[in-house]
Amino acid sequence: MKVSSRTQLGLQILCYLTLRYGGDPVQTSELAAVTGTTEKYIGQIMLTLRASPLVLSSRGAQGGYYLSRSPGEISLLEAVQALEGEILEFEAPSGSQAQEVLDRALEIIRNLLQTSLVKVLESRTLEDLARESQHFLGFSDWVI
Repeated sequence: MKVSSRTQLGLQILCYLTLRYGGDPVQTSELAAVTGTTEKYIGQIMLTLRASPLVLSSRGAQGGYYLSRSPGEISLLEAVQALEGEILEFEAPSGSQAQEVLDRALEIIRNLLQTSLVKVLESRTLEDLARESQHFLGFSDWVI
């Protein structure tokens, strides 16, 4: 599975919103600064995230983006699906009946991979991700 740079940035944004959960909404300019990208690109990703049930926004001078619910309630599976769509997409095979066995083999592989990915991503939340990242970097005093 190849994860697009757009999805990777979206996951970083969700992790940052996790760190800021319960505080003021986070503005596009702040997200651009912490991720090292442009506000325009952040805006495009935020359109996708706002269309999902994960992120809400508020308008005004103090407006910005925030998680719709507790980071401990948002699985990584939800996050990846909101950003990437279907986790594994195999192109529909085209060929003769002689390829039915090979096509079925690909379907079995796809199902195995998807089942494994779903189990792992369902078992972890944004809160887990943020906590493990902080622990790895030695920031044990941050509160999520």
